[in-house]
Amino acid sequence: MCGGSDGAAREIEAQQEKRQALIQQGLGYINRSFAGFDTPFYERQRQAVLGAQLPQVADQFRAQRGQLVSGLANQGLLRSSAGANLGGSLQRELAQQQVNVSNQATQAVQNLQTQVGNQKGTLISQLQQSADPTLAAQRAVESA
Repeated sequence: MCGGSDGAAREIEAQQEKRQALIQQGLGYINRSFAGFDTPFYERQRQAVLGAQLPQVADQFRAQRGQLVSGLANQGLLRSSAGANLGGSLQRELAQQQVNVSNQATQAVQNLQTQVGNQKGTLISQLQQSADPTLAAQRAVESA
């Protein structure tokens, strides 16, 4: 009687080992599909956001500076301390806008990293439930 239960136990163990091997195979597929989402990828995304938004900040600054210079020149205050103070204030506003854009770019990348991580986690969870590496590979390619 013990021989029968030993055989069943070995069969269960063999099935578990096969299941784990399939899961490991699926994890490999998932990891390869998401391999491109690395630090350089996210830095390129950040630079893309900066590249799109910083020129707008610079354009705004130039327009405001032109209005300020014109207004100060019309009043004969271009080289006055009031003009210097207003120019300094405008420069500080530019610096603050640049920091804001940088923070927005960082936040956009963090949001993207979270989305990618969540998607990868969902695929891993589905793989652990199904132990089907082919399905995991297909879903990973579709998701990545």
